[in-house]
Amino acid sequence: MTTLPQIFDALCGLLLEEMGYAVSTNAKSHTGFDREAVKGSDRLVAEVRWTHRPMVYKRLLNQWVPTTSALHLAEDATRILMVSGTVEKDDIIWAAKEFGVKLWGRKELVKQAPRNFKPVLKQYFNLVDKEVGSTEQDSIARRELLEVVGSKIEEYRYGKKLGGQLYQVKRGKEAAGDYEQLCLKITNYLFRDVLVDPQYHPYLDDDLSVLDIIFRISPNGRNEVWKNIARDFRTRVIVFECKNYSGSMEPLQVYTTERYLSLKALRSVCFMLTRLPPKPNAVLAAQAAMRESGKLLIILHDDDLRQMLDTRDRQLEAEPGSPAWVESDPTEYLDRKIYEFLATMPR
Repeated sequence: MTTLPQIFDALCGLLLEEMGYAVSTNAKSHTGFDREAVKGSDRLVAEVRWTHRPMVYKRLLNQWVPTTSALHLAEDATRILMVSGTVEKDDIIWAAKEFGVKLWGRKELVKQAPRNFKPVLKQYFNLVDKEVGSTEQDSIARRELLEVVGSKIEEYRYGKKLGGQLYQVKRGKEAAGDYEQLCLKITNYLFRDVLVDPQYHPYLDDDLSVLDIIFRISPNGRNEVWKNIARDFRTRVIVFECKNYSGSMEPLQVYTTERYLSLKALRSVCFMLTRLPPKPNAVLAAQAAMRESGKLLIILHDDDLRQMLDTRDRQLEAEPGSPAWVESDPTEYLDRKIYEFLATMPR
């Protein structure tokens, strides 16, 4: 996604989703409209049109509105024309009265948007209106800003999407590879501000042992939780083991994973990702490894991951470094899990 029209098209789809609609992914082939959305008994279809000008020329509306009205529909639905520029109130009345089309310009789109989505729309419209100089430096700056906005839109509520994919991956050995790939996306999305250089299936020096996912703790990361983990457990490497079991994790599976950790190699921390809450004896096995060898193994299941993903989504809606950003840090969830693990560990 690299162009302003493509970003606007994606924004319109996201807006409808944020309004609570289920948006069809193949609306064009099904209805001829750019978007088809349903919420309960409410059904709407939408055409999306982009213009580089802040105001939409009437001659463009004279083309777009009748076209939106003329497209045939087998079922009744509210027809909406979503345009990237500002439209006059008289034009909104004209489109509704003469053609039965709801016309949404910039103001209407922002008004319809939920509170947390309004800043995304406003940032996009500010980018569209930004005056572009003729120098090469101006063009480079424009492209860089465009990539930032495009990336932000692509990742909007990305955690919710990843959490939904957890429901789609089947439990069991056959889908182990799919689960590992999804866990790689999830861990990178959650912790990329501090955990860097992800490696998938790295072999140890014996060429026999292989880990699922490892990260390096960046010394430049400004996160007290990860600093505490690195200091308290003397680790430079964070391991994520992905266990796509059909049932709950048992002690033997903890013991098997514990063998791959090494205090001498500064690889003493592992988060074991699995589908269901572990059996109580599995937690006791992990606590035994901590007590006897100083290796930290924390078991996280699907619900844990979904909670952290929701928190990460909220964090990315806030200004980096702000109180809202800090309060919505998914590593705080990890910190609580570690605290509970240590606080309940038998002598």
